[in-house]
Amino acid sequence: MKKLILIAAVAAVMGACTTGNHVADAEQQSLDTAGLIERVNSIYQGAFEQYNRMDSLRKAGEASITMANLDSLYCTQDWNEWVKRVNEYDAKNSDGMVGFFEADYWIMGQDWQDLGVTDVAVTAMTDSTATVELNLHNCGSVTPVRLDMAKVADEWRIDDFVSKDPAVDWKASMKEYLTDKK
Repeated sequence: MKKLILIAAVAAVMGACTTGNHVADAEQQSLDTAGLIERVNSIYQGAFEQYNRMDSLRKAGEASITMANLDSLYCTQDWNEWVKRVNEYDAKNSDGMVGFFEADYWIMGQDWQDLGVTDVAVTAMTDSTATVELNLHNCGSVTPVRLDMAKVADEWRIDDFVSKDPAVDWKASMKEYLTDKK
C-alpha cells in the first residue's frame, strides 16, 4: 500500500512539473510569435516608408531617385544571392527587355498606392525558421502573402516571398528561371 501511495505521489509531482513546463513553453511560444509579428510589421513599415519617400521625391521633381536596398536590410543572404544571380544574368542577357523582375515582390505589383499589411499571423515556427502569412494592401487590392522567415544572428529575416493569389513562389521562380536559361 505504501508503494502505491509513493507511486501516486511521484506521478502527481511529475504531472505538475510537466504541466508547468507546457505552460512555460506555451508562454514562451506566445512571446516568440508576438515578437515575430512585431518584426514583420516593422519590416513592412520600413519598406513602405521607402516607397513613400520615393513618391515624395518624384513629386518634388527629383531627377535621381534611389531607395535603400530593402533586401540587404531585411532578407537572408540566400535570398540576396538568388536576386543577385538573376540580376547579373538579366544584365548580360536581357537586350533591353524587362527580364525576370516584371513586378516587385515587396509590393506584389509594378505600381503602388496606399500600401499596408494586415492580418499578420505566424502559422509555423521553430527556433530558426517560421512561416508568416499576411494580407498585403496595394492600389486598392489585397494579396495574400506567405513569408518564409529565417533567424539569422538572433534577427528574423525574410527568406522567400510567396504570393498566394496569383500563386508565385519568388525564390522557386528565380531558381527555375536560371535553370531554364542554362
